[in-house]
Amino acid sequence: MDGCDSADLRSPSMIDTELADVYQRLAEVDWRMSAIDRRLRHRPDDAALINERVGLASALRILLARRDALDAVFQARGGWSRAFLVNNPSGHVHSSMDCATCNRNGRATNFKWLVEYSGRTEEQIIEAAGSRACTVCYPDAPIDRPSVFRSDEELARDLRRADREHRREAAQAKAIHMPDGSPLRDRWGVIRTERAAEIAAVDALVDLMWYGTASGGDGWAFIDAAVDALAAKRDEPVRDVADLITAKAIKKYRRVFGDSRRTDSR
Repeated sequence: MDGCDSADLRSPSMIDTELADVYQRLAEVDWRMSAIDRRLRHRPDDAALINERVGLASALRILLARRDALDAVFQARGGWSRAFLVNNPSGHVHSSMDCATCNRNGRATNFKWLVEYSGRTEEQIIEAAGSRACTVCYPDAPIDRPSVFRSDEELARDLRRADREHRREAAQAKAIHMPDGSPLRDRWGVIRTERAAEIAAVDALVDLMWYGTASGGDGWAFIDAAVDALAAKRDEPVRDVADLITAKAIKKYRRVFGDSRRTDSR
């Protein structure tokens, strides 16, 4: 469909989605051609650059023809409503990119084309835009209703916020403390995660097995505290957690020391 195809019966949203993609690709080709032109000024005989530019020029012609064909469909069908969001956190929604409030002081406004609203009624666009609807483009726009539209910057900010919340929740899921909320400590300092608490308790019991339990008061105190913290974290009986720690300690002891010393657990 290089020319005007009056048989293109796709929805306005589908046509504008393709057209928006064409404009994006045109911008990319234009940028690449400008970059090559700058390089050719210093290397005018570079065959690779010349061939690349020829290929880009051909792509540009194809894209321009496709743009014109899609624009012709728009005109042949009498046009349809469109909506454009100024792409910043406080940007308004406009019915065109030619609004008098945009592109001022010699600076082009960065728009986000809301192609999913192409062909919608003005009432539907205003309903979705809420207080972000431009009152020049939409004189009946409300000034106090939330908008469903988000700029790219806002969407990126939302993703960052969601990522921080996810990491915070993940950290909380791993965190451990005593049943009363106080920190779990061993002789080295605060133990912050469930896995670290279990490893430390197992290692402490292995040490007691190897060195003997007669003078292991501090070791037993820590193991008891770790078992209490783990039981509270997992909502399991203290006895079950103690048995798990003991079983893992015996297994580790045998793996490390073999049968060189009797396993003497509490």
